[in-house]
Amino acid sequence: MRILLALAIGVTGVLATLLALAQQAPPSRNVDDVTTTTIPKPSTTTTTIRVTTTTTLPKATATAEICGNCVDDDGDGLTDFEDPACCADRQIFPMAIDTGRIRPHRRTSLLGLKSLLAAQGLSDVNPLREDVFLQIRAARGDEVFCAKVPASRFVAKRPGVFRFRDRKHLVGTARGIDRLAVGIARNGVRFRAFARHAEFTSPRDRPLTVTVSFRNPLAAEGGNRCSTAQDLQTNRRGALRVP
Repeated sequence: MRILLALAIGVTGVLATLLALAQQAPPSRNVDDVTTTTIPKPSTTTTTIRVTTTTTLPKATATAEICGNCVDDDGDGLTDFEDPACCADRQIFPMAIDTGRIRPHRRTSLLGLKSLLAAQGLSDVNPLREDVFLQIRAARGDEVFCAKVPASRFVAKRPGVFRFRDRKHLVGTARGIDRLAVGIARNGVRFRAFARHAEFTSPRDRPLTVTVSFRNPLAAEGGNRCSTAQDLQTNRRGALRVP
């Protein structure tokens, strides 16, 4: 009897203990009661920045006129001694033409010129030291003819008379000139030029400007001297006859 009473008491204690543990345990959770929280991945934003690079080029420097190369270097429409950069107003003298002849034939022209370059002011020119230039230009047009006779090709025949001859046309810069002479006298400086086949064709029915210049290649351009004649009218065939 005592044994049965002890077992009953022991079972009752075990049940009480189990009941107490059951009350302390957290309530069971159903699957439906579970809330799932999804944390979004951080988004990546790509920002494109356009960088514009501006390159500033230096301004082109205007080319200065180079005197004596028969080229319009500065592009102002005036070549060499027609340009004030090579012959300023104080360096220019009016030319009086005694006779002038131009007769075109094919790609060349017969050229004859006899003139008084200046009555005063040019008496100190010296073709033995100064190159001599002959230029012909059409009004409202391009350069027609530009020839250079180097000082080294002149010969002094007598005091005040300087001559150049090139019948075989060995001097390329002379552009076909056969003979050229400069005479210095008390009454002025005279000029003559002749070419059977000068390397140019004369424009038709256009006024021409003729310029004769003296330039010392070893001196400054301020020492250049020029003589010019304007409004020499060609006919419809491009020929010129003065007078």
